[in-house]
Amino acid sequence: MKADLYHSKKRDTEYSDSKIVKDILEACRNGNIAVLASLSDRCSILNEIEQIGISPLVVASQYGHTAIVRYILQHKYYIIDPEILSCAATVAKTHGQERVRTLLTLYYIRYCRYTA
Repeated sequence: MKADLYHSKKRDTEYSDSKIVKDILEACRNGNIAVLASLSDRCSILNEIEQIGISPLVVASQYGHTAIVRYILQHKYYIIDPEILSCAATVAKTHGQERVRTLLTLYYIRYCRYTA
């Protein structure tokens, strides 16, 4: 009985985590900063999502949402990764989002250039 309860709780947690990931990526895709702020306000979920191979920063960069990109980069729990910054800048450039690419490049220069 305990094992069944554990597995059902684990499945509920996995479902809710995947729903949060899906909702965060959808907010980044649509430029909905209010939803993103409410989902990512209390924890380091943005970095956890990046660890599974999906980057909210890259998604927001692809669609040219400067406010979302700025929010993610300035989030108090977000740890800036130079590789993800570079990837997001490349995606922004590929999709013609020069304002976002410039913002990402400035963050790269400011936070990552001297840490290598």
